[in-house]
Amino acid sequence: MRIFFSRDKTETALRIPDSLDSSMADEPVVLWLKQSVECGAVILTARQVLRACEAIRTLDGDAVSMLSEDRTQGFIFDKNDDDANETFELSVWGSRWFVAATTCGIAAS
Repeated sequence: MRIFFSRDKTETALRIPDSLDSSMADEPVVLWLKQSVECGAVILTARQVLRACEAIRTLDGDAVSMLSEDRTQGFIFDKNDDDANETFELSVWGSRWFVAATTCGIAAS
């Protein structure tokens, strides 16, 4: 699933991590960090990443990227300030996380 949100849908886009939080809660994940020369990834829970999504995005540049520990599920929440039509991009893949996203109504957004 790949969905774009325009700048006027910012509030909707920023609610996505909270929507997924309860569905993916304590699943171990790998958070990829691109701004660190010391550490490229951190093992956390999906809940920890989703609850801090905006802070992580701000700290690490423009995107939050996480994978399930078994690397079969993925989530990218990206912001592109230069594009009014595609300001936010959400990508979710893998059967479990896709179901979590659609159950939360995200695919219909």
